[in-house]
Amino acid sequence: MNLLKILFSACEQGVICWWNMSSGELLRSMDVGCTGRTQLGCTGSYLLGFSPEGDFILWSIEDGSVRSRIAQHHSRKDTVLASRSLVALGKELAATASECTLTFWDLQHKAIIRQIDLGCIIDRLYALDSHSVLCQCSNTMYRITSPVIRIA
Repeated sequence: MNLLKILFSACEQGVICWWNMSSGELLRSMDVGCTGRTQLGCTGSYLLGFSPEGDFILWSIEDGSVRSRIAQHHSRKDTVLASRSLVALGKELAATASECTLTFWDLQHKAIIRQIDLGCIIDRLYALDSHSVLCQCSNTMYRITSPVIRIA
């Protein structure tokens, strides 16, 4: 499957669509089973999703099968309305932002490797390189680098 010709979209009803950009054809659609828009990111192997409930989901690019779904515990009742972002950092890492919390994910081991509470709402999240993100909190910018962890 040529990723350069595929577009992924998500809607408020919890449906994710895979589109052929050349023909406009809908290739696949999936109901994620959540209310609200799932944030999407992409690597060469995975379509990444960060659901309104805080679940981090990895789908196979090839067939759309769920490779991993990691649920986070949230004590707040308004998590569906929380500000959320997702960026892929190369093929090994991803970063998510939810309200004040930034989380780095190891895609190979499907695990959280670092979580930081910035103490302010993260408005935007930008990928800088394969281990760093830029977080915008109101009029303040934070550059945060994930630790490099090698698990044998």
